[in-house]
Amino acid sequence: MSEETMNENVNETVENDEVRTYPNLTPYFAAKVANGRFAAEGIEREMQGPQMYNYAKNGLIESNYNTRGPKEKIVMNGQSFKAWLDRYVERTLNGEQAGSADIDKLVELFS
Repeated sequence: MSEETMNENVNETVENDEVRTYPNLTPYFAAKVANGRFAAEGIEREMQGPQMYNYAKNGLIESNYNTRGPKEKIVMNGQSFKAWLDRYVERTLNGEQAGSADIDKLVELFS
């Protein structure tokens, strides 16, 4: 899927009163979207592209990772990514995500 195709898909996002569909996106774009959402929510984290590729590989976010052809790009399911992102943001804001520990307290503890 080319960047041009991705942009066309973004413009085709459908929304109504009950259902909103999200375009599929590459792990690279997923990381960029996640970082934008984190910034908007005041979360001081940055998702890297390779992390998103691992999430696709491990099935954390539904993708074509295991079914794609040899030269086909990895593409994440937009609905699955949105559900993952919402859960990630919610858990982070609630202090439930790994890595949300107070680093200063840990340094003190291990000193």
